Amino acid sequence: MIGPNNVVLIPILAGILAYFLGKVVKPAREGLTLGSVIAVCYLIFRMPFDKVSTYSYSFKLPAYMGSLSFGTNALSSFFAILIVLSYLFIAFTAFALVKDKEYHDTFYLFFNIVAGSLLGIVYSRDLMSFFIFWEMMTWSSYFLVIMNAKNPKRTGLTYIVFNVAGAYAMLTAIFMVYAAAGSFHFDKVATAIALMPNTKVLFVSILFAIGFLVKMATMPLHIWAPDAYTESEDSFTGFFSGTLSKMGVYGFLLFFATLIGFANLKGVSSIKGTPTVGYVIAWLGVITSVFATFRAIVQDEVKKLLAYSSVAQVGYIVTAMSMGTALGVAGGLYHAVMHTMMKLLLFITVAGVIYRTGREKFSELGALITKMPLSFLAVLFGIIALAGMPPLGGFSSKWVIYMSLLKSHHYFLLVAMIVSSTTAFLYCYKLIYGIFLGHPSSPDLLEVKEVPALLWVAQIPLMLGLVVFGMFPGLIVPYLNKVTLALGFTTAFNSSSVYTLSAALGGFNGFVVINLLGVVFIIVLIWYTLFFAKSKKLNRLDIYYAAETPDKDTPLHYGYGIGAELHRIPWVGASLSRHITNFYRKVGDQINGIASVLKDILFNGDGQIYMLYAVLTLVAIIMFLGR
Repeated sequence: MIGPNNVVLIPILAGILAYFLGKVVKPAREGLTLGSVIAVCYLIFRMPFDKVSTYSYSFKLPAYMGSLSFGTNALSSFFAILIVLSYLFIAFTAFALVKDKEYHDTFYLFFNIVAGSLLGIVYSRDLMSFFIFWEMMTWSSYFLVIMNAKNPKRTGLTYIVFNVAGAYAMLTAIFMVYAAAGSFHFDKVATAIALMPNTKVLFVSILFAIGFLVKMATMPLHIWAPDAYTESEDSFTGFFSGTLSKMGVYGFLLFFATLIGFANLKGVSSIKGTPTVGYVIAWLGVITSVFATFRAIVQDEVKKLLAYSSVAQVGYIVTAMSMGTALGVAGGLYHAVMHTMMKLLLFITVAGVIYRTGREKFSELGALITKMPLSFLAVLFGIIALAGMPPLGGFSSKWVIYMSLLKSHHYFLLVAMIVSSTTAFLYCYKLIYGIFLGHPSSPDLLEVKEVPALLWVAQIPLMLGLVVFGMFPGLIVPYLNKVTLALGFTTAFNSSSVYTLSAALGGFNGFVVINLLGVVFIIVLIWYTLFFAKSKKLNRLDIYYAAETPDKDTPLHYGYGIGAELHRIPWVGASLSRHITNFYRKVGDQINGIASVLKDILFNGDGQIYMLYAVLTLVAIIMFLGR
């Protein structure tokens, strides 16, 4: 059987071959990518979900590195499945939307490398392998961010600065741990951390947290995400938002639950039974969800609204996991699955809309419901799940998160999260109204076609998946319980069937909920049919003004204006008018000033000074080698 160490190489090699062979035979790009997707899906689904195994490469490395080690367990299998399904759906999206782009070959090179890097992260069993693939993920995704960006310099620089800063924080922690353990392998690292003094454990925890919170775009480390999600290649954004962000979730659980241990962190300091570090991070998560929700509502760009929505939704996951309880971790994992499905569905559909219309703003869209009915349904399913409404899967995952906060007695966190979740209805409504309802912003929209059929390969299964997890919320429970057990917790649920989701404080039957809502829908449909049968159908461009005639500059579509009134709410308006980028801009100006002074002092063009540097460097090397 092919081990995970070799599974990781399949997409990477496929991307390299697709790039070079595609220059000779263009269909080779899609063919090799499809072959890689099928092979990786087959091999990963064949691996037992909770089997613990280890594989190492046999080639020799320096003694201080040990060997590059890979393996499987329930946690890695859980995230590997998310990765390969996302890989599959985004591949078919790219087949339809990237084929006419000038960067066709480069896209498949980096897209496949990103997929292989993600698998490398979840299958790594030592810190060196983990960090190597983490950096591969960062740099390969960077090229997909700037590939089609309107402002590649600004967007790319912001993305790489924050992600490299997070990686350096993580690398510092890795070297500190290595100094104590004498090894990069996870088992020895966990043993060494358990013997560290509390102050050192706390410092290492903060450094690791910075690295993972950057990837999860948690405030105030989220600045890179809105522009990166908005300007990245449309076909890739769903993978970016839905899957790459989950590497922060995986890393958080790997280090805080497995290597450091929530119990160890509680021993350092705790609040209401929650590690103090976790409590602080939980508040960062819920603050992120609240403020990102308000920013999402006021956006005119469709992808930027979804970008802030992603930041807010991942904030829920951060808060739930930070509780350090079995139910909190299970709730975070459940919502990670739902968020991946929702964001894949919404970003893929939006990519199709942009492809057909050439427009990216709500103010330029509208009235597409009759021309793109499947896309309308896809967005409808996506926003129902996104808002956490029954009967779809988003309700199930948010229910678990709420239960985890109740059980941990963190009521203020719960209230703040409910505020964020309730307010999200506004941007959910804006998303579907701004694109599909109301009047068209231009007569050209009346000639638009449905998205390419290849996108249906992703849209239809994802819609069905959201329905299935709403009807059978207990379907995922055995897998979540296996993951929590692998992380050292007890089982999070006591559900007895796939129809129910039951935890310590209560439960619900998804099958009953979806059927009850179905009956209500049928009753409303019959009532509407009977009493509104004589309604007059108007042309989509029919509009009436009081004694005025609209001209070409008159906005006929008002969906994009939803949320403009939020600026009138004092504390919300203040948060929207101020942005943390101003703080980072001032920091950047200070760093530039210091760098300019140092440049004038140290690199002033004096050859004698440079010779002195060379001599001092040589002396340092000789002293080091002579130790």
